[in-house]
Parts: sequence; C-alpha cells; structure tokens
Amino acid sequence: MAKDADVPVPMTTVIRPSVHGFPRQTFLPSDTGILVSPQACLNDTCVNGCAALLYSVFLPAAARCAILSTHDLPRIRHNADDDTVWRNVSWTWFWEKPIWVLPVHRPSPVGHWVLCTIDFPSRQLLLFDSLAEHQPWRKDIKVSNLCKLVTC
Repeated sequence: MAKDADVPVPMTTVIRPSVHGFPRQTFLPSDTGILVSPQACLNDTCVNGCAALLYSVFLPAAARCAILSTHDLPRIRHNADDDTVWRNVSWTWFWEKPIWVLPVHRPSPVGHWVLCTIDFPSRQLLLFDSLAEHQPWRKDIKVSNLCKLVTC
C-alpha cells in the first residue's frame, strides 16, 4: 500500500457534553464528514458546534462574548414565544456580555455563512462576509446615528 494513500476512517457520532455554559453538542458522522471535507458547505450544526469549540479554546478572553446560535434570529423573526426564545438564549448570559457573536446564514445569492459581531461599548456592528461586495449590508440593516456598521 502506498504511504500517502488516504484511508477512510469510519466516522461515529461525537457528543461533547455541556461545557462552559454551552448545551451538549452532537456531531453526526455526516457533520464530521462536512468538517473534514475541503469542498463541503457548512451546515448549522457545524457552525454552532465549532463556535462552541472556539469559545472554549479562547477562554478566558472569550468570556466577554455571548455566542448566539444560528437558530436565534429565525426564532425571533418568526415570532417564537418569549419562553421559547428565553429557553434557547438564557444560558449565554447575553445581558452581561459587552460583545455578542452571531453567525448568520444568508440564503442568497449562493447560500453562505457570515459573521456579525455586535460590540456594545463601541456601538458597532462588525460584519464579515467573504462573498460580499463592498458595503453590501447597508440595505439589510437599519443602523441609527448612534451606531456604526463596519464591514470586513
């Protein structure tokens, strides 16, 4: 057998217990397959799970941040009741954190993930969208005179 041959490794479900306030994370073999593939498109499980992993790696500095789920905005947009929203976000202690990190799925034009960081002390929305044109978010986000939108 050639030394450099890629031998597929059987993938199993990986369950990360609740750590640093994050609920239990479950990565199915299909999710792990996405993460090891250089061509695969990320799904919500990969984005939310990797956000939890990165948060843990960057503690204690990351403790200033509330990492929100990709599912939080759709819940709010589709008028989920207050109990449902609270059950899903209260564990983040967002009200005590000066910075919120929010992954957002943009379905068009090609469907991709972007990152929004809400920095309350500086009153800035920091947006990273690798597929965006210069300043594309102006039409999507209403920013008052008290805030500043910064795109990366």
